[in-house]
Amino acid sequence: MNQHFELLFYYLNSVRRYPWTTLATAALVMLLGWAVVITMPDSYRAQSTLHVPAKSISEPLLKGLAAEGIDPRSTAVVIQHTLLNRQNLLSILQHDDLGFTIKNDKSREAIARHLMKEVWISGDPKTSIYTITYFDGNPERARRVVAALTARFVEASSSGSLRDSQAMERFLAQEKERYWKLLTDERRNLEAFRKRYRKVLPSNGETYYSELDSWKEALNKARLELDESQRRLQALEAQKRRGGAGRSDGITIDDELARLQRELAAIRLKYTEFHPDAMALAEEINILRQRKRKLGGNHLVKPAGRGDNRAAGNSAQTLAVAIAKARADVEALQVRVQTYEDIVNDLESKVSIVPRVESELAVIEQRYESLQKTYDDIVRRYEAALIANEVDRDKRIDKVRVVEAPAASPLPIGPKRLKLIIAVTVLGVLAGVAVAAFRSRQKQVVGTLRELRRQVELPVLGAVSMFRSREALARERADRIKLTLAWSALATIALLLAVIYRHSV
Repeated sequence: MNQHFELLFYYLNSVRRYPWTTLATAALVMLLGWAVVITMPDSYRAQSTLHVPAKSISEPLLKGLAAEGIDPRSTAVVIQHTLLNRQNLLSILQHDDLGFTIKNDKSREAIARHLMKEVWISGDPKTSIYTITYFDGNPERARRVVAALTARFVEASSSGSLRDSQAMERFLAQEKERYWKLLTDERRNLEAFRKRYRKVLPSNGETYYSELDSWKEALNKARLELDESQRRLQALEAQKRRGGAGRSDGITIDDELARLQRELAAIRLKYTEFHPDAMALAEEINILRQRKRKLGGNHLVKPAGRGDNRAAGNSAQTLAVAIAKARADVEALQVRVQTYEDIVNDLESKVSIVPRVESELAVIEQRYESLQKTYDDIVRRYEAALIANEVDRDKRIDKVRVVEAPAASPLPIGPKRLKLIIAVTVLGVLAGVAVAAFRSRQKQVVGTLRELRRQVELPVLGAVSMFRSREALARERADRIKLTLAWSALATIALLLAVIYRHSV
């Protein structure tokens, strides 16, 4: 804070030491600045308001097929670049009387560059309302420029809208034909790929690993059935060797154990070992095994009765048929197991080929589905485009409309002389102070005891006042009066100019 006060005191001392320098500099800057502001030409504004649809009727039809439409926020910039290009402006200057004095092609080029810089197009993309604005010292010329640009833009939009719709229809037709060829080629590629690897690719929509697991499961099931059939055949042949065809003493422990084990294996194929039926069969098997160890041999579990002995003589033929059927079942199951083993071995031998083939097939199918989806979308949009063009011919949905006709302001809107006069006045005062401070820095003079203490490393005892004569005091008083009158004159001039141009916008 002390530094700021010291700086302020420094500037005030500089002005006090060089008052006439400050006055002369400020007066020079103010008078020249005021003269420039007063002589600045008036500026008139001409503008027109247009409604430019942000989206035409064809834009939704092309969404996703071509580059996305222009960002609505940059629509004004695109309109400005389209309307204010060099060729368009030269054409307007050549065919329309805008009030400019054109002597030759060089002057026409200069005017075109001037218009490219001075014409502004702004608007709100939410409402699709845009304004064409031009500033000129001649209000009629400004109005003619805006009117010519507005007419040219509306004309170009009206004639180009139908061409755009037709071009859009042709574009969709070309895309439809192109995607149909791509889709046909991809379909042929997919069919050829499936035909080439028909022995490798799984069927019924299964993957390689799911098909391999299913065949392994079928193989295990077939092996279990084969084991059961072989046990059954062995039991029948053992019964035949014991003479079971002529008599029957009952069911032995081994026969009952074999039957229970077959039932337990069948249950475990469907359920877990904790299923109630499986647990009950396992408990019964343990009981029979304990009984067999206790008796010390293969004894009867259920002795045959007298009626059974009479029926045993009639079951020889039945036993022979059962043995023959059991042998046939064993042979059929052996063939099935061998077939399943061959299939599993063949699939396992292709473990390094099938995943790559399945991956390539997935890529081809995904590409084909993508092309099919895009083609269906293009066909839908093409049919919609035909209907849209019919509507577009009957009624211009996306036509540019003039909301406000071109008009120029009756009074000048610039320059803002009041603000400029105030700025010039402040600038003149600051320039005077700056020049005085510069001169003060050129001639280092100690004005206060504080400055003296800061600059010398000796103790300062005090200050001696300067005694002025009456003539010197009179001269100083006269100088102050002159300075006051001069500053008052400058302030009066600034105040008069502010009153004169107080309504300047």
